[in-house]
Amino acid sequence: MGLIVGVALLLVSVGTIGAGWAISERYEKNIKRADLLGDVPMTARTDDTGATSDPAESGIVGPLNFLVLGSDTRTADPTVQADTVGERSDTIMVIHVTADLQSAYVISIPRDSYVQVPAGGAWQGGKNKINSAFSFGGAPLAAKAVYELTGLPLDGAVVIDFNGVRTMVNAVGGVRVCTTYTVRSIHTQRVWKAGCNHMGGDSALDFMRQRYNVPGSDFGRIHNQQLVLQSLLSRAVSRGTLTNPLRFDAFLRAATNSITVDDNMDVQALALALRHLRPENMTFATLPHTSDSLWTPYGTAVAVDEKAAADLFAAVNEDRLPEWQETRSARTTSLVQGGPTPGGAPTPLPVN
Repeated sequence: MGLIVGVALLLVSVGTIGAGWAISERYEKNIKRADLLGDVPMTARTDDTGATSDPAESGIVGPLNFLVLGSDTRTADPTVQADTVGERSDTIMVIHVTADLQSAYVISIPRDSYVQVPAGGAWQGGKNKINSAFSFGGAPLAAKAVYELTGLPLDGAVVIDFNGVRTMVNAVGGVRVCTTYTVRSIHTQRVWKAGCNHMGGDSALDFMRQRYNVPGSDFGRIHNQQLVLQSLLSRAVSRGTLTNPLRFDAFLRAATNSITVDDNMDVQALALALRHLRPENMTFATLPHTSDSLWTPYGTAVAVDEKAAADLFAAVNEDRLPEWQETRSARTTSLVQGGPTPGGAPTPLPVN
């Protein structure tokens, strides 16, 4: 079960409405901190002389890459190694913020992607599903697996408490999610008919967990999570939330109570740096793949399209994703653009 709401926490709570957050430091006190990145390198910065500089000393400078992990562990602290043994990170996302800090790309990595997982804990290293890294070595090993897959330095990381989505959705008065197909819950008696549905916190959480009665299985679930996120983003920055002190406070408390960030993340500085980032300037992508039924010793997995993935992450590293999209417009991978269409669903982008 995934948690796309991690993006909302990082780019809305920390970014779009970050100026409001910075006014009141009490929200930052709710956030837990831990070593989430281990020895994964951060983005190298250079000053005017070409010398490498430390981001912590030079301030928030784009482009930036962040890792978001979400897990429905139901444990007290999903970032602690002792608590993550046997648990898997059901949501894995890389967020790329462009050099001008005005746009962001959210790349979902399917949890069953069959990749090289570095040694850690009881795992000796080798090919496995990428979400196993969280089980063997907690967030630091998951971050290392993502780094080896993408080659991208990471400037921060966030681990999400899955159940926080319920509180956040309720805090903004619910979300309106529009789909082109009917979804039936395998956990409850809920049915979301094709069209637009108003969802409270329990309903949104249930909807985001569905993978068996949706087109594309886990890829369909990722798409549904993106739908919920877009609605949550819109509600969080709507006039009805921003001008309502009680609702605004409830949302920020729910958001900050649900996350653990890397020790090195300067949350307030990041909030101010990303204050101009808006939901309509977010683009959602899924890791290119060739099959979702690859047989492995660890069960059926997702076969990564290594060439397409390499091209994608090269474009991320060089901060040229718009150009990458244009050159791939004739193909068809799971990429949807942030910002709802008039019907409420994400706008498909013709790329592969």
